[in-house]
Amino acid sequence: MSALSFLRDGYVVLPTFSKGDLRAELEAEFTAMPEFKQHPAFAECDKETKYTCGATAFCGNPSVYHNLTSRRMRREMAAGLAPFFQEVALQLGRPELKIAGRAGRIQVRGAGCVPSKESAHRDVNATYRPGEIWLGGWTNLDRTPQVFDGVIGTHTLDVPAAKGFSKIKKEDRPKYAAMLLEQAGRPGTTETGGILVPPGHFILFFQNMVHYVNAKKSPTTSVKQFHGFRLTDYDDSGFVDLTPDARLVVKKRKMYTFEELEAKMKANACMPMGSQVPVMYPANYLVCRDKQLPIFERFEAAMLREGSMNIPLRDPTGKVQHKTKVDWTRSMKSLADLGLPLHPTYTLEELDFMRPKKIFKA
Repeated sequence: MSALSFLRDGYVVLPTFSKGDLRAELEAEFTAMPEFKQHPAFAECDKETKYTCGATAFCGNPSVYHNLTSRRMRREMAAGLAPFFQEVALQLGRPELKIAGRAGRIQVRGAGCVPSKESAHRDVNATYRPGEIWLGGWTNLDRTPQVFDGVIGTHTLDVPAAKGFSKIKKEDRPKYAAMLLEQAGRPGTTETGGILVPPGHFILFFQNMVHYVNAKKSPTTSVKQFHGFRLTDYDDSGFVDLTPDARLVVKKRKMYTFEELEAKMKANACMPMGSQVPVMYPANYLVCRDKQLPIFERFEAAMLREGSMNIPLRDPTGKVQHKTKVDWTRSMKSLADLGLPLHPTYTLEELDFMRPKKIFKA
């Protein structure tokens, strides 16, 4: 593990710290998740049979955060990376840095599904502050390599102007496209410059690194367990309440307390993300109702949190006619709210996962 190359390049690829057949273990978790009325095996997932609408295939149901396999992977990754983060703090000359974990979603992309190719962008947390380092990444649970189209060395410790999905300016895009292609000669990259993540490995990268969505389809179902960490001087949670009711009630969004996050974990709720509320499917699936999957046990009022959002209505050619406000969003209620069976009780160590702790213990 080289903290120096990580800070220089903006990413690191390492073998997973978890033992066993993680793909099989997560498949067993998915085929028992109480939110769904259908439980396809991973090999059965394709364009029509899948766990979430949309080809991007991020699963936003509560169980992806609270199943025992994902929880074990989070604990093992935090423990395995402890020496690495100590090295990072020393290289930065900041031994007082703290580390906080965050729960990530799971992506189950069916065979033949291709996500829309996105413009070059950075992912920027809603609470991004000078000196903080937000890290994202995933574990490759396939039998073949996966690819991250990240532009090496484009991360920054400065606060980007835009938050959330921060697109690169149009005039700068050719430069980053050329930089991505120039990476092709480096070890561990593809012929188009993408960073290879071998089976049984994970990638950890600066969230504000310039990157693209790799829009290549796989002949078999592709599975990723996402994860994240925050290196910080602060003692707060780092997460702002972005739920629709919070946006409607208060103009200044409040930071979650740790007690509120623990309550979400105990209720098996969707956990907050850096710049959006975790969702189960793209907004256009509220317009194209015929495309919704028959996979949910219950839908709309029973499954989704109350809120409001603008939905574009289109004519048969796809042209937007006008927008209408609806009473529900795409974010799912907790298992406790739905009266569904909860996952095993969290331990005190697991509840403490998102609290900043000193990298070097006193």
